[in-house]
Amino acid sequence: MPLYAVAASAVEPLSGETVVEGGDVVRLTVPQTDGDLVFRFVEHSIDLQLQWRIDGELRRANAPGRRFGDQLLWLSADARPMELEVRPTVPDAPAGRLTWSFITEQDADSRLVHQAQAESAANVLADEGSTESEGRALQIYGDLVDQERRSPSARQSVLLYRAGQMAARMDRWAEAEGYYREGLVNPQLAPIPGHFLQALAYVLFKQARHDEALDLFDRALTALESEGDLYEVALASNNRCLIFHAQGDMAAAAACLSRAEQSYARAGIVGYRGVVLINLGAAHSSLGRHDDARTAFASARELIAQLPADESLRLQAGLDLHEAWAALAAGRYRDALASGLAGQAKAEQSRNTGIWGQLMRATAAALLGLGQSQRAQEQIETLLASPELMASVIDPARLSLAAARLEPRRERRAEKMLEVMKAAHSARDDMTYLRAWIDFAHVQHQLGRDDEALVAARGSLAMARQMQLAEIEIDALTLISESVDPAEGLRLQEDALSLALKSGRTEDQFMLWSAQARQHQRIGDWMAARDAVEHADAAFLKLRTQLSSEEHAGLRDRLMPLASGRLGAGLLDPSLNAEQRADWVWARLESSRHWSSGLDLSRQAATHEDLRQLLVPPRDDRPVGAAELRQIEAQRFALEALDQRNPDDRWPDWRLIQATLMPGEMLLVVVADDPVSAALVLQADSAEVLKLGSGSELSQSQRLLLRGLGRQDPLGQGALRARVAHVNQLLGALPDRLASAASVSYLPGPGLEALPLELLLARPPAKLVRLSSGSLVQTSLTGGWRDFDPERVLVLQADNHQTAAVDRPKDWSDLPGTGDEVAQLLRYLPNGAAQVYRGSLAASAMLAQAPSSQFDLVHVAGHAFSNDYWSALDELAFGPTPDARVPLGSLRQHPWRAELVVLGACRTAYGAEGDLGLGFAQGFLQAGAKRVLASGWPVDDSGTAVFMDHFYTALLKDGMEPAGALAQAQAEMQSDPRWAAPYWWAGYHLWQPISTNALGELAAGH
Repeated sequence: MPLYAVAASAVEPLSGETVVEGGDVVRLTVPQTDGDLVFRFVEHSIDLQLQWRIDGELRRANAPGRRFGDQLLWLSADARPMELEVRPTVPDAPAGRLTWSFITEQDADSRLVHQAQAESAANVLADEGSTESEGRALQIYGDLVDQERRSPSARQSVLLYRAGQMAARMDRWAEAEGYYREGLVNPQLAPIPGHFLQALAYVLFKQARHDEALDLFDRALTALESEGDLYEVALASNNRCLIFHAQGDMAAAAACLSRAEQSYARAGIVGYRGVVLINLGAAHSSLGRHDDARTAFASARELIAQLPADESLRLQAGLDLHEAWAALAAGRYRDALASGLAGQAKAEQSRNTGIWGQLMRATAAALLGLGQSQRAQEQIETLLASPELMASVIDPARLSLAAARLEPRRERRAEKMLEVMKAAHSARDDMTYLRAWIDFAHVQHQLGRDDEALVAARGSLAMARQMQLAEIEIDALTLISESVDPAEGLRLQEDALSLALKSGRTEDQFMLWSAQARQHQRIGDWMAARDAVEHADAAFLKLRTQLSSEEHAGLRDRLMPLASGRLGAGLLDPSLNAEQRADWVWARLESSRHWSSGLDLSRQAATHEDLRQLLVPPRDDRPVGAAELRQIEAQRFALEALDQRNPDDRWPDWRLIQATLMPGEMLLVVVADDPVSAALVLQADSAEVLKLGSGSELSQSQRLLLRGLGRQDPLGQGALRARVAHVNQLLGALPDRLASAASVSYLPGPGLEALPLELLLARPPAKLVRLSSGSLVQTSLTGGWRDFDPERVLVLQADNHQTAAVDRPKDWSDLPGTGDEVAQLLRYLPNGAAQVYRGSLAASAMLAQAPSSQFDLVHVAGHAFSNDYWSALDELAFGPTPDARVPLGSLRQHPWRAELVVLGACRTAYGAEGDLGLGFAQGFLQAGAKRVLASGWPVDDSGTAVFMDHFYTALLKDGMEPAGALAQAQAEMQSDPRWAAPYWWAGYHLWQPISTNALGELAAGH
């Protein structure tokens, strides 16, 4: 940092001129004369700040932006500093000039002395920053201007400019305009300086007089260019862009900001140029130019990194905020979450509480987009509970609305909405008031308080029309339509649909077509109901093309409840025959598959290395705490949805599958919906659709039943029989239909993957296989179990002897039963035929050797641990050390060519929420395994060993297919009093994917 010291002369008033640029510090020695002094200085093409110390107290003058004309500072003899320190306001400012002089009181006229004293007092007051002190400073300038009006001097325009600046600082825009206009007509200003024109243009902009402001900005730029003031040209170019932003013309704003960025580049100002690039990126994002936005943000980050550390950290937090909002606009929620969390760390470090609070809001929005409402609520509630962060929140009512929307308890949510409405009314925030009002109406409707809901909906509708808010108007019309008679409801929905089509709101179109389907069903117009459902399907497919794949998690949470009732449009119509009903149920199963984003991600990843980048970070970078874990959880849904689909795969017609069925074989499809669910039962010569109970009740009963089966039910096993009976009641005639089948392939709709059919049927079929509609693969998987080759067996086993040498982790316990489990398998194989690995060697073989080989059988005997934050970090553990563990995300990176994978570990079939898509079974299927045997709940390893003995006896000794071997093992354990409880045997499920290519071949052959 260059330092310049300028000595004073005692002979005559000291004056001089100094070149100053960013990073410089100029120290002027103050003449120590007997009398008082006036310090007069003028800035040329640079914005400077003046400071000094008296008795250790730091004082300042020349707030940023005071760059027109000369400025005066009164230095009294009894309180005079030894030196004045001058430095550029902008650290990277280009070179400018400072001209200055010290004038003794004897050499100064009385008016100059008075003005110097008054301006110095105004400087001190303005520096205090309170409304009262700023008002007193403005009064001082007003008095000086009045004196100039009575007796004009050469400084009249300067003082008018200062008074205008002070009024603008206090947001007194009309008063500021008056001062500036008076200065512009002053004959002393010839030609009119660009500073004056720009200041007036900005004041007009703040008064929303945009056309006048644009004209003045253009005149200001012309004047400033002729003056050669590159700094002020850049500043005026940037301020001009604010007008387009305020008008909502983001295309013009982006073009303007691009020119402003070039002006700052020409002036050599790095910091402000970085800020302009941030704003340019935000403008591009609002226009949907997401690639341009990312380019602008990347350029801004490069420039900001060149600034001093403190300033760089502060601006990087702001950049992270804009990148988070841009990523949200693009539907890149994992990127938004990463930016939000990274920015929070920087804002905390730089104590930038204003940005910190906004980053927490962006983080919450990203989590909502990912379907993580509970964690989003934590972000908002933490922000609301922090007085320090809330001090900078300018819209607390809107923030409270966000928190209220995340309240899971409906009664409490209704109370919170009323509190938000009261706060918004006090703050005169009509938008937040309206949003809270319509949300209150929805909660009342959900609570069954239709009269209160109708009053609130009609009130919000009237207010939305007055404010011309199509989004709220559509919402209110839809809600009202469901509370009036069907004919009136359909008319209201038509009005809302017209608005949605006109405004291009595809999500609202989906919502309205779904509502119309329900309304048509209420009046029994089944054909119109089905037509509305198909329109809703088309709207959703269109929506998927408009949004990124990452949005589908949050999208599912928002839209799935709106899709209820679709099954009934075909299921309840008495005019449809069995084949038409089957078509309808099959189409609903296909539409439910569209929630997965795996196909989109697979297409985006062109190479194996691209896929790897979407998966899991190296083990050395594994997070160890909640804060670190949050930084990567944005990737979880991309990982969970990733599969190995081929873009050429197509959803097959059910008749194609029916053609592959042999006598005695049955395909069962169950799709949940409200108010009725459906089962499609396909046999070689028939197709039948059965009506089942409510989907929400069926899903809830399934969860309770699984808790009882897994011995996690506080009511104990005594309640199990009652739970089984209740599920059977919801299934209606389905269990009886399945009783005659020798082989059943179960294809579940979303949420019903874990339905324990083995337990629900009085006489389970000889074969029961679960099919995964989420894994479409090219290889033939529906063919028979081929001749078994004992030399193509891989065994991966936990090492129970390893724990003595290391500190035992809390989650690790020995598995003595795995030895017996593996022994049951090996006794049916020739000595040395199987490849057996234990402990860390098993983990290495799983990731390195296994994918490169073809196996008939892979047996995994170890622990399985689930991760509550990120399913990619679910682990198969073969020992207590990190190198003996394999994350699910790592497994997905490798192709598996295995005929059968047997997972002898706890709860490997499903994820934390009972979703097949989150478990190891689906992971192996997606990686290419042809069949996977997995468990639905934790089972003691001694029981697992007994089960494996029965299973491998049937599979290897008796030569049965895996499905038949599973059924026989379950039957044998059920007949043994020691193992008869369903806990020991009912949790083992055999999964296969559907292969559309193979189905076509089999159908042709049959």
